[in-house]
Amino acid sequence: MPKMIDVTGEVFGRLTAIEPIKQRGKKEIYWRCQCSCGKLTLVMAQNLREGKIQSCGCYKAERVSTRLSVHRHSRIGAAQKPSPEYKAWCAMRDRCNRQNHIAYKNYGGRGIKVCSEWEASFTAFLAHIGPKPTPAHTVDRINVDGNYAPGNVRWATRKEQAANKRLRI
Repeated sequence: MPKMIDVTGEVFGRLTAIEPIKQRGKKEIYWRCQCSCGKLTLVMAQNLREGKIQSCGCYKAERVSTRLSVHRHSRIGAAQKPSPEYKAWCAMRDRCNRQNHIAYKNYGGRGIKVCSEWEASFTAFLAHIGPKPTPAHTVDRINVDGNYAPGNVRWATRKEQAANKRLRI
């Protein structure tokens, strides 16, 4: 049996060592640890001392959540659904970039583009256009032949959009 090093009360990342546990049939010593989030977890002593394990798993989950949703609009609420503004941003980019999109011929196919700043950043798009005023509003280009860019985009109702369309000859 390996010699046990007493680390009771010591803190390793988010984990505080509470007591050593010898699991039946295993050679390694484990430590019951309390994570700063409140959860109890068992960690192999060597992994604890070497810093390989520093939380119950909550830290990794937080990092992944932050990385995937910096602006917190791609997943909101209990159902983890994207915000209306995020959906509008994705749809705008799809119409202009995805050749297999049903509306591509009227957008990207006509040369309509999303400005590079908005293409790369939902946060920049939202900072310019602001929150959607009502569920009835959608993204509209003021100049129907212009790109999706600052100064040419607004939230508009269907009635406003119907009055703002290109002439078909």
